[in-house]
Amino acid sequence: MIPWHTLNLALHIGFGGAAVALGTYMLVRRADDDEHAYLGRWFLLCIAALVLTAALSLAVFRDMPQFVLLSVLACYPLLSGCRSAWAKEGPQFVDALLAAVAVAMIVLVLPDLWSAGTDDAWLPAPVLGLIAVLPVLAYDSVRWLLPRPWFGRGWRYEHICKLVVGLSALSGALASSMPTGGSPTAQLLLALGGMSLAAILCVRAFRREHSS
Repeated sequence: MIPWHTLNLALHIGFGGAAVALGTYMLVRRADDDEHAYLGRWFLLCIAALVLTAALSLAVFRDMPQFVLLSVLACYPLLSGCRSAWAKEGPQFVDALLAAVAVAMIVLVLPDLWSAGTDDAWLPAPVLGLIAVLPVLAYDSVRWLLPRPWFGRGWRYEHICKLVVGLSALSGALASSMPTGGSPTAQLLLALGGMSLAAILCVRAFRREHSS
């Protein structure tokens, strides 16, 4: 019989892999709005399952706080990026609530993770993920001061950058479950790859927008 903790871990990794594959496919494929929205709903279901299995790990099994931290680091920019596409008129109350929950979870879980020891193979993933997500949280804090027309023009680039940050963090978490994927070099390469992909997609979106 498979232990419940092992089953929960397998589901967490499986939904994470599905989210990375589906999210990357949606970013690089030139799909119409209806197809993008349809795939986006399945993507959000994977993210919801990812958060649920992470919460179960901490609340029920009292184990692996990196589950929660990595999930928050990956899921916050993913959800915020989806919000930027839905709310093109600018941030709303739900965006502030989402950011507050993310910050609270990071503050709550981070001390437990560091107490596990600096030789933990998972540490490069949450550290680099935190470095990547902090600019997203900083931007989301100051964007309330931006003029509303900013969001009508720039929501697409915000959407792309946030999703790439989240997918990079999620890829780093998945790589950490592999024998050499948790090394700082592997995590750094994933982060640099994400930055490159974001730049390419933003340039493509700019050209498409100004050629039409």
